[in-house]
Amino acid sequence: MAEPTDQTSPEFVPEWVHIAAERPAVGSFRFWFATRRWEWSPEVYRMHGYEPGEIEPTTELLLAHKHPEDRHYVAEAIARSIGQGEPFSSRHRFLDVSGNEHNVMVVADRIFDAAGRPVGTSGFYVDLSEELADAERDMLDVRMPEMVAARTAVRPSAPCACSGVTE
Repeated sequence: MAEPTDQTSPEFVPEWVHIAAERPAVGSFRFWFATRRWEWSPEVYRMHGYEPGEIEPTTELLLAHKHPEDRHYVAEAIARSIGQGEPFSSRHRFLDVSGNEHNVMVVADRIFDAAGRPVGTSGFYVDLSEELADAERDMLDVRMPEMVAARTAVRPSAPCACSGVTE
């Protein structure tokens, strides 16, 4: 059955809803330098495995969720942001409360006060986990048959001079 095209119909679903459903999860945040206070959108809470408002986001909590190999890098980026008024942007991994790894891109800009001084940063978390997994699967679907074919093409059917073993 075709979807209704009449926008006044109760069954009508705008095209952007379908497009948004296929895009990566995106959430927003703000971080205030003076108070070190984080504000997370409901989506960022959910990415981390929490219900919105369930916990108070802190830098310590944020860093505890970071992948051990990425934690130091993220901590340095936050320190630079506070010390130099820079926006906090990075690509890194974090673990949600269930231990699932998320690959995210964090893109932010500075928040300025009336005098033009940076007082915080605000931006977006873009969870790229599914997109990266899909790209990896797609690459394997293409490369694996090529690798098998290449291996088959070079497999010797005569004695191997390098080891003295025949197949």
